[in-house]
Amino acid sequence: MFETQTPPPADRPFRRALLRDRGGNFTIMAAVLLFPILMGIAAAADISLFYSGRTAVQSATDAAALAAAKQFSVDQDSGRLQTLAENVFAANMAGVAQTTGTLTYEGTDWTPEGTRELKISVCSTYDPFFLPALNISFTGLKGKDCARTQSVVAVGSTTVEVAFVLDTSGSMNDSPAKGGPAKISTLKTQAAKAIDTLFGSGSSAGPQDPVRVGIVPFSGGVNVGPEHLNDWWMDPKGLSPLHNENLDWSTYHGATGLDQPLAVKVNGYSTSTSLLNPTTYLTRQLIYASLGAKNSNWAYRGCVESRAAKYALTDAPPSELEPATLFVPYLAPDEPDNYLYGSWTNSYLVDSSKGNYRQRLMNVDKYFSNVRQDGPVANNFRNTPSFMCDSAKLTPLTNSKSQALAAVDKLVATGATNVPQGVEWGWKVLSKNEPFSEGRAAGDENNIKAMIVMTDGQNTYYNSYSEAVSTFGAYGYAGPDYKEPGQSVARLFDYKSGVSTANTDSNYTAALNGRLAAICENSKNDGRIKLKDGSGTQLNDEKGPVTRDGVLIYTIAFDIPAQYQTMVNGLLKGCASYKIGDLRKTELPYRDKAKYFYSAANAKDLENAFSDIMASLTNLRIAR
Repeated sequence: MFETQTPPPADRPFRRALLRDRGGNFTIMAAVLLFPILMGIAAAADISLFYSGRTAVQSATDAAALAAAKQFSVDQDSGRLQTLAENVFAANMAGVAQTTGTLTYEGTDWTPEGTRELKISVCSTYDPFFLPALNISFTGLKGKDCARTQSVVAVGSTTVEVAFVLDTSGSMNDSPAKGGPAKISTLKTQAAKAIDTLFGSGSSAGPQDPVRVGIVPFSGGVNVGPEHLNDWWMDPKGLSPLHNENLDWSTYHGATGLDQPLAVKVNGYSTSTSLLNPTTYLTRQLIYASLGAKNSNWAYRGCVESRAAKYALTDAPPSELEPATLFVPYLAPDEPDNYLYGSWTNSYLVDSSKGNYRQRLMNVDKYFSNVRQDGPVANNFRNTPSFMCDSAKLTPLTNSKSQALAAVDKLVATGATNVPQGVEWGWKVLSKNEPFSEGRAAGDENNIKAMIVMTDGQNTYYNSYSEAVSTFGAYGYAGPDYKEPGQSVARLFDYKSGVSTANTDSNYTAALNGRLAAICENSKNDGRIKLKDGSGTQLNDEKGPVTRDGVLIYTIAFDIPAQYQTMVNGLLKGCASYKIGDLRKTELPYRDKAKYFYSAANAKDLENAFSDIMASLTNLRIAR
């Protein structure tokens, strides 16, 4: 039996060929596989742009916060600060694609450490190209919650006035006990660095004037500058009782030597004007006009004597209505010839041989009639009216960095040590009251007043063993018979009742220490500032409402001799202000609160002290 064979379909060879062809399969599979790869690349590019935008947002936020912090020093209006920050943010984001943000100025707040902080936040979104197609979503993409960015900048009181009260006594020419360059050289270097820090890279604080610096050098006294000799507050009318201290104007006969004196004395005080010419005031200025015309070494150099009693310890403004508040030019009297007391004798005129020591010292005719030089000028301007007036002149508050640096560069080391005079004039430089009125008003919480006080030794006032007992200085003589007629004790001892008036060097030091403690407390209490927590609530501690000092005092003991360290360090620590961060720790007992006091044994220690002080002022805060 035969089977019939069915021939194959005509298209079978084609189908077999098609099934054997692998080229089309590869293309399809490649297309399928390539799509997710391309989408992954696209997603990666999107994510890269997203993070690039986030980085740009943070940078722009930081720039906006810094701009707002700088403006905060002169304008605390939140609306204007918001606008300023928005403009700065927009300018910094101008070249950033696909990312936008909404900025908010959140104001300022205090940290637990006592730093005031300004905050800016931004809510930003990124508009993606491909991520939605891949169903990828996260915070910060358009249509989702925004990504939040914040920048915090320390600000605070924002304006600052700093008085550098610097010891330039003779011992500052020495090297520290542990070696190194002369102390005056190190001081000038570190003070200049501190001034650079305060002002920044500019030549001044700028038109908004947030930084002012004063330089107050001191040795045996303070030099305000000879240009102030005839200023009204220097009492050119002779109203102050001090014009009668050690000057008996009833002996004044004028330059022509008239037979009759040109002044009369009542109750120890002479008339303030010449009897011959009522417009001629009997003052130290009149003496300087006579002496300076005859010998340039006798011209006024610029020092000021301390006011008497309470006015020497306060910032009471001078007033002609209260003559004791007026200042008088420093004038070391010519001491009688032939009374030689070693290197302390200050005799620069040939005087009459008539009368006793006191009468010859107080006779004023020698300054006007037949004026002849006696001793030659010696160290510390001995044998001139400016004996012990040897410090460089002070520089009132200035917003010029170059002026402040120039003042530091002119510092020279010579003379005694009178820290209370330095602090007294440091306070006056910071004050709004005359004689220097460049300071802002006391008690302004948006302004920091600070004094940096540095000394390298104990206070000194020297016993001369003359009949006037001591050398002449900013407080006159220490002898009981050489005081202003209305005074019960010499000015050196008049800061409070009951103090010892013993005429010894150690008791002079004790009196100066007492004066310093009183002046420090009074200056710190000038315009005290209330401290509040972050919510604006007044802080309270064991003593009641917490306040910081109106004048913050930083003290530095630099290379104090070992025998004086306990005394000087204790004195300067007592003068220094409590650290504000510790004042805010209301649970911390005062005995455990730190103060702005530094002990520096060498150049490196002094550098560290100034650096720490600058950091403290920056944290309080200086905005430039």
